[in-house]
Amino acid sequence: MSRLTVQLLHELVADIVSIDIKEVRVPIDRLVYRVACRLSIIDPGREKPLSPRADCRIQQFAEMASPGQPLKIDEPMWLVGRPGTYGGYCYRTDPKCVSCLFETFCSNPYRDRDPSTVGSPQAEGSSQALTN
Repeated sequence: MSRLTVQLLHELVADIVSIDIKEVRVPIDRLVYRVACRLSIIDPGREKPLSPRADCRIQQFAEMASPGQPLKIDEPMWLVGRPGTYGGYCYRTDPKCVSCLFETFCSNPYRDRDPSTVGSPQAEGSSQALTN
């Protein structure tokens, strides 16, 4: 939540206080990872949850999507990945794609399963914390 607070402060008081968010990295959690997989930003068969490779790919996407303000992509991805009871769309299985922010350009692979369980048995074990 602190990253969202810093981002909000940056937007609200930019004329009064200068907060440099250019170097802030998008925090990767299970929600952001899942959305990134479904948007085909990362391949869960190659970029495992919490891996440096997955992190790097998401950071690159964030910088490309919002040059100079990569943190701006965090909140939409995080909100979309939340459970439906909290207003999200990109559930672990059977995501609700209608009305999702990313509906028009999401390729939505792994619709029938949680992307964090794709790949080797080691990936399934290491993703346990991400799926709980």
